[in-house]
Formats: sequence, C-alpha cells, structure tokens
Amino acid sequence: METSTDKIPGPQHLPTSAYHVEFDYFATEEYNSLLVVPFQEYFVIVCGNEHLGTLKESRGEDKSWEVYEGNFDGELLERIGAAIDNYNANRG
Repeated sequence: METSTDKIPGPQHLPTSAYHVEFDYFATEEYNSLLVVPFQEYFVIVCGNEHLGTLKESRGEDKSWEVYEGNFDGELLERIGAAIDNYNANRG
C-alpha cells in the first residue's frame, strides 16, 4: 500500500545545486520568482539579492515545512514549500 510518505524523495534524491521556483503569491511580482539553495536538509530562500530566510523540511509522518530562519507567514510558507515539492517531484 502506497502512503503519502512513499512519494517524498529521500535526501539522496534532493537537488544539490540552486534552482528557481515560481508561483503567484501577490498581485505584484514580489516573491514570484525565488532562488532555492539546498544545503543538506535546509533550503535557503533568496529573492533578488536578499536572503528571505531558511526553511527546513520535516520528514515525520506528516511532512511539513518549518521556518528555520526568517519570517514567513503561514500561507507564504505553504506556497514556497509546495513549489519546492513540485520542483522535486517533476525534475528529471
């Protein structure tokens, strides 16, 4: 039986180089294109030349995203996490 955690790539399958994720968050273009720099289990989030914060993916029974450093509100955290998940699921 497949569970939702079966679809989560293990650390050995995560990207090791920086990549961009894009999504619509605001009516303006703020935060719509972010640079994600993976480092071990952390993901450094950069917009333009500004470090917005660092996220950490929890890999427990209920996978979620946590703010390790920075100040992301709940909805922005969820959208960035979903964009990272989408990138990881679709990279070839």
